[in-house]
Amino acid sequence: YKPSDLAYLPGAYGNNVPMREVIVEPFKELQAAAEEEIGVNFMPTTAFRDYNFQRTLYNNYVASDGVTAADTYSARPGYSEHQTGLSIDIFSTEYTTTEAFKNSTHYEWLVNNAYKYGFIQRYQSDTEDVTGFTEEAWHWRYVGVEVATYLHEHDITFDEYYAYFT
Repeated sequence: YKPSDLAYLPGAYGNNVPMREVIVEPFKELQAAAEEEIGVNFMPTTAFRDYNFQRTLYNNYVASDGVTAADTYSARPGYSEHQTGLSIDIFSTEYTTTEAFKNSTHYEWLVNNAYKYGFIQRYQSDTEDVTGFTEEAWHWRYVGVEVATYLHEHDITFDEYYAYFT
């Protein structure tokens, strides 16, 4: 699967990051609000990944850590949310490690505000038994403002929402 409506935004590494058109404006609004409120420019590192890109990532993780471990932090090819073009890995240029970012005011701002723009943190530390994946502080999924707000207000995962309401 490859979305037919890919658009491109400047990325954290000087690249152009492909993502679905439907998330471009909400992400730009999120970027502008974060810049205005806390002086940070959140940049996408990756969004849409095709099957071959994900296969390469996954196979590298398997070669490094084994299948069992890789399956806790990397989707198998054909099962990555990135292939939908609706997930974005977000980078804050001030925090170069995951742990530093997770413990930052930048991350806190995302947790408290991203839903206003339709984004949710897809994999959280206390939801691994529900989502099947370890925490990813950088991985944000566009679900729309209405669903993101519901998830935020009720403190449930997208998986739980999907199971209960679809």
